[in-house]
Amino acid sequence: MRELFRRFQRWFIPPFFAIFLEGFLLRLILFTCRIEIRNVDTLRQLYTQGPCILASWHNRLALFSYAVARWAPDLPFSAVISNSKDGEILAKVIDRSPNMRAIRVPHDARHKAMRQIIHTLKENKSVLLVTPDGPRGPRYRSKPGTVAAAQACQAPILPCTWSASRFWQLSTWDRLMIPKPFSRIILTIGNPIDINSGGTLKERRERLDQHLSDHDKATCALFSHDPAQWPK
Repeated sequence: MRELFRRFQRWFIPPFFAIFLEGFLLRLILFTCRIEIRNVDTLRQLYTQGPCILASWHNRLALFSYAVARWAPDLPFSAVISNSKDGEILAKVIDRSPNMRAIRVPHDARHKAMRQIIHTLKENKSVLLVTPDGPRGPRYRSKPGTVAAAQACQAPILPCTWSASRFWQLSTWDRLMIPKPFSRIILTIGNPIDINSGGTLKERRERLDQHLSDHDKATCALFSHDPAQWPK
């Protein structure tokens, strides 16, 4: 049945309608939820000092375009999105947020994507939202771009994630998480991660992965969830 629905969606639902439907359903779910955001003042403080990066794993992305518009309306955000068919749908959803815009970067032209990211950090004066393991994974393994851009701009990276008392996980490569109606959601922003203090690029990436995973575990522990028990 699920596969039949996916084929129906692919063949008969226009992209713009899919964007509206997905956005409407998520907003409807969030309207029923109790949502709390923690440590947003740290982000505000760092933003006044220079460019900064907000990093979250790809499977937490569904909530952020709505969360930042509601809890940090005074901050401008830019989200790095792959310039692909699926990415274009997500980019249109993000562009609907009043204080958030999508930066479309080619997934097959690393150097061009890097130049766009660095330009955004240096010139556009917005908080850059990145998913280090996106857009194709592997899950929970960062690509070189996030660490390299942070080093080039001397920008701090803040881990950001959320968990909920109840949620779904889709059968996508990243196991995308979507909160269930009437659940409690806590979105947390961590302290800056020091990835510019030395070491090889690989070592800095591993340090970033560890900090993001630790922050995920700490947030999930607020609801007694154990990420190790989630479907692989």
